[in-house]
Amino acid sequence: MTINTFFDEQYTNLGGVVTLHGRGTGAATSALTSQKGPWAITRTGVGLHTITLNRKFAGLLNANFSVIDVTTEDDWEVVLKTDLTSNHTVGIAIFKGGVAADLSTDEKLLITLVLQDTAAKPAGF
Repeated sequence: MTINTFFDEQYTNLGGVVTLHGRGTGAATSALTSQKGPWAITRTGVGLHTITLNRKFAGLLNANFSVIDVTTEDDWEVVLKTDLTSNHTVGIAIFKGGVAADLSTDEKLLITLVLQDTAAKPAGF
């Protein structure tokens, strides 16, 4: 019998890469409810939200958003409205069929953010 062994190697010239995952449930014209993740998400307008991280980071490297809609398959799109500002805030816009829209209570927003934790490069770079 053999044992499966998994190897993971990652090379980067960025120090302290951090990946954060979380979610929130739609609440129509209010801020998302049942928020999970190291942040607070506030609604600033129709389809507009601000994600405020619980601490500062040096930079935003990547962002991925998905909408779970269990009732109807729709044409959802979530885009970054702002880059990382004040080292801890990101703005997003949610669209349904090309029009700004709020998430209803049966829809969920999944969030993955990849951030640089420090501006200092590791030794040797």
